[in-house]
Parts: sequence; structure tokens; C-alpha cells
Amino acid sequence: MRRHAFSLLELLVVIAIIAVLVGLLLPAVQKVRAASARTACQNNLKQIALAANNYHSQHAAFPAGSYAPAQVSAIVHLLPQLEQNNIYEMFDPKYLVMTSSQNQQARVQEVATFLCPADPSPARQPHPDDGHPEFLGRCNYFANLGSNAWWQNKNPATAGMFRFAKKPAPVKVSDATDGTSQTALFSEIRRSKLIPNDEENVWAVSYSIWDEQKEAHDLAPFPECNASADSYEYRGLQYFRGVVWTSMYTHTVPVNYAGGEVSLTL
Repeated sequence: MRRHAFSLLELLVVIAIIAVLVGLLLPAVQKVRAASARTACQNNLKQIALAANNYHSQHAAFPAGSYAPAQVSAIVHLLPQLEQNNIYEMFDPKYLVMTSSQNQQARVQEVATFLCPADPSPARQPHPDDGHPEFLGRCNYFANLGSNAWWQNKNPATAGMFRFAKKPAPVKVSDATDGTSQTALFSEIRRSKLIPNDEENVWAVSYSIWDEQKEAHDLAPFPECNASADSYEYRGLQYFRGVVWTSMYTHTVPVNYAGGEVSLTL
């Protein structure tokens, strides 16, 4: 009885056809995944914006960018509006959020709404206390601290929607004089890859410009690309900490800035 089988040439042709089909399908699958991730990121940003508006409805103001003495970030105060009240209750505002044992459990929480699936960085910051092996919670969404170059922006005229300190007064919707559709509330950032001096970690102008407390439109042009910018190795890796390099940004250097001219949208 004669046996039927593929010849070597036929087998090679079949393998070639399969390889072509896989080559055509993989980019399509990757595009679908990327589009799905971007949609999830945008939905997260919308959920955070809705949570901020719900907070405003309850408290007649937005949360401050930071609260003394704990230095809890603005986004932490939105946790109850995001159905994460159990995590919110872990925070003790009487103690410094970054180092106190009272806030140790809160520091290591991961909130899915705070993470953009399109961000490729797998980096996690180890807990600062060697006695705790956990990693700190991350965040891709930063609060707008305004247009002043100073890192603790308390000037009501330039302090954005999340003034650094609770005083002189929390920010209200009525303070958005350009209208809410023209005012940044939160923006998406790239998380750090834990690479020192990485341009993707750029978050502000230099310390010397901070100290002068200038507004964005008063800054002189940088003499060369990225010459006056600072980076922070743990940017986006401490969701809970209310300081500008970990949970806020200013429009002197917009989010995801990597050098060059700055186009301001205050």
C-alpha cells in the first residue's frame, strides 16, 4: 500500500505560509492590545477626575496637594470616591507618610486606577525600611500644582487646582478663572525606570530657579536643551507622598517632558 506524505519542499512551503500569517497577525494583536491599554489609561484619568469632582461636591473644595505634617498626596484623599475607603483608612495623618511606622501598610498598597497599563516600566521602589520587604505603591496620574517654578507653590494666583498647602484656602471650581475645560486637573506621567538622570524622569526646573519663585511666563529661555531641568529617580513610584516630584507637577516643565522648548497650557 502506497503511503502519502509531504515532500520536503511542500513542508517548507507550509512553514513559510504559517510564518507569513504569524507575521501579519502579531502586529495586529499588538495594536489591539496597545489600543486597549490606552483606553484603560484614559478611563483611569476620567475616574480620577470624577472622583475629584465628587470630593469637591462633598467638601466644597478640592483637596490640597499636600497636608502637614503627614505630607499625604492629593490623590490619596480621592480614595473613598474611588471605592477604596479601606486603603484610605490605613493612613494616619498625624505622622509623616514616607517614614512613619503608622503609615507603613498604606505605603505599599497598589491601586489599579492609579496605574496606566500602557506604561512599560516594571520598576518598583523598595520600602525604605529594610525590615519590610514590600515595594511602595505606584501612580501614573499627577495633580496640577500650577505655573510657578517653586516646588511648594502656595501663591493662590499660580497654584493650580491643588495648592501645595491647605492654607490660605483650598482651591474651588470657581478659582479656575479660565474655565474648567481649559484648566488641567490631573495629567498622566511615565513612571520612573529607576535609571539615574534618565530624561524621562524630568519633573521640574533647577533648584536655583525654584528659589526665585518665578512664574512660568517670567522664565528666561533655557540656553540649551534641558540645561535647567532636574530629574527624580523614583518619580511615579510613591503614590502616597504629597511632594511635587512624586505626585504633582508644574507647568514650568509639563508632564513627560524630555528637553527642548516648553509649550505652556496653564
